[in-house]
Amino acid sequence: MAKPVVVTPPIAAGLSARPVVEFEVASDSGEFAAKVVALMDPQRATGMGSAARSRMRNAYAWPASYALLDELLERGSALARPVTRGLDALPHGTLAAD
Repeated sequence: MAKPVVVTPPIAAGLSARPVVEFEVASDSGEFAAKVVALMDPQRATGMGSAARSRMRNAYAWPASYALLDELLERGSALARPVTRGLDALPHGTLAAD
């Protein structure tokens, strides 16, 4: 929604966004109030909100999710190796090491 936010440190730890640029962090009520008051500056609030919205669109919108899925599928298929010989080619009682 392109709005600036202030979060607590535990919340900030779970975010991939950049503190001070895309959100503010406050540890106690006094600091929280000070950060909220600072974000009442329209230029600061608009800049932070826009940066946060861009982060969300770039990192979490469907195209970004599809790109991540494609990357994971490609990585998985690169790890899969084709079978180069059948089990009948192995001596009885042995297992394939590859």
